[in-house]
Amino acid sequence: MSGTDDSLWIFDQRHGWVWTGEAIFPNLYQPFFGEWWQLGDGDFGERHFYNYWTASWIAEAEGNEAWLEARVGTALQYARRQGVAWLNQVPADQFPDETLSSGAWEPRPITVWVSGFYPAIFWRLYEFTGFPQFRTEAMRRTLMIETQRTRTNTHDLGFIVFLPTLLAMRHSDDPRHEETILIAAQSLASRYSATVGATRSWDWGVFRQGNRFTVIVDNMMNLELLIWASQRHEQLAGYYEMAVTHADTTMREHFREDDSTWHVVVFDERDGSVELKRTWQGYADDSTWSRGQAWAIYGYISMYRLTGEERYLDQALRALDYYMANLPPDGVPYYDFDAPLVNAPARDSSAAAIVASALLELEGLVENGEIYREMAVDMLNMLASPQYLALGHPEQSILRRGSHSHSRQDRGLIYGDYYFLEAIARWMGED
Repeated sequence: MSGTDDSLWIFDQRHGWVWTGEAIFPNLYQPFFGEWWQLGDGDFGERHFYNYWTASWIAEAEGNEAWLEARVGTALQYARRQGVAWLNQVPADQFPDETLSSGAWEPRPITVWVSGFYPAIFWRLYEFTGFPQFRTEAMRRTLMIETQRTRTNTHDLGFIVFLPTLLAMRHSDDPRHEETILIAAQSLASRYSATVGATRSWDWGVFRQGNRFTVIVDNMMNLELLIWASQRHEQLAGYYEMAVTHADTTMREHFREDDSTWHVVVFDERDGSVELKRTWQGYADDSTWSRGQAWAIYGYISMYRLTGEERYLDQALRALDYYMANLPPDGVPYYDFDAPLVNAPARDSSAAAIVASALLELEGLVENGEIYREMAVDMLNMLASPQYLALGHPEQSILRRGSHSHSRQDRGLIYGDYYFLEAIARWMGED
């Protein structure tokens, strides 16, 4: 405890430093979450708090899950309002990517790599609320995405096609959805090189010059499309081995000795040798871009679920150890783990949402999974607080303080919003 009656800081083992004063007590300000609380007495003198952000009383003994339940209630109410607003804000033939300085979504064409997240969010919102207009928009946008299934010039068909179409299959028995996924898998498989042992990522600029075959760590997120197709159609059974080989190649070449990740590895497509390794969206060529680390964690947890191979679980846990060891106190990473701390580098709420969702999947895959749930609950408590939820801010997104890269920071990101909602669904046991 320190200060004066007018400005008193109190340290509590559970809640950290809180601020109050004689004129406002029993109101307390918790700067870690950016929330105002009121201290009250419950049954038998047990402490409980009224959280003005969530408009709810929470007993001290209930712990972090109770705080998250209250914050999720506020977050989902806000997400529902945002979804209704998007129906009028987002052009009918375009898809949101990230927010501009004004806070408005930047609309992009359907060919952008993030286009699948928008219908996927509406499927999530429909599952949370049952609002028929959300289902209508989700289906309309998912059917628009079908036009992308034959593309062979992108590695992101898992994000673009598989994600929203698989969610559509929960709510429709139309066989066209399965057909769409199978065609998308064939398109992705066309980018596989047995020589390199991976699917090609980028086709542009220096990354495609000469015999360069570029693979980014993000591509771990598209492997489930190949495995799903291999299990659905006998003629596509070989896609399973493609996915496994890609995961093994990434495990061998994208990880440093400390289990941090290179964002980009450039191979020579003639013999599979490595030409260079670098980071493109992070701080520097030899730094660790936090969302790249998040993609790796999520991707290897998924590969463990899909294959049962222990080496993928081991790699996911090693990548997670690095991630957790390098987090700032609030659990939301800087956009790059090696960015200089002098000027308080930007955060990336999308990376935190991706990892939180992955940890909640991991919970059900391993013994003592509750420790991963506890980690995820801490992350979601922060993301659903005033520090990161866009409620009360100009962004049209659900989360704020996302960073696409070293040059595009502090904004809402459509994929951050999706993984935040996916994590909530997994926490609620509804996914």
